[in-house]
Amino acid sequence: MQSIELSGRRTIDEADRTRAELLEALSLAEEELVVDCSGLTEADLSLVQVLMAACRTAAASGRRIIIPPPAADSPLEAVFAAAAVAPLWAPRREGDGGDA
Repeated sequence: MQSIELSGRRTIDEADRTRAELLEALSLAEEELVVDCSGLTEADLSLVQVLMAACRTAAASGRRIIIPPPAADSPLEAVFAAAAVAPLWAPRREGDGGDA
């Protein structure tokens, strides 16, 4: 399973770079690409747009993107809440290491 970590600042200023990184990682993924956003320090709606576009690109090629649920205090969680967008991340499954 291919994975990529998005960390630091991911705002409109970094959108092109983020898109390119996601597309490169997706091109290397056989079936699934895990996008780890736990290292984000700042994010805005442009990141949501880039992630949604990457999900559509993945689906069109028979692959999928998995975004583990972020921490409650994560910038990504705050952006989704502010945008009133349904979360893109997959629900945690039993045995995936996310069980409390």
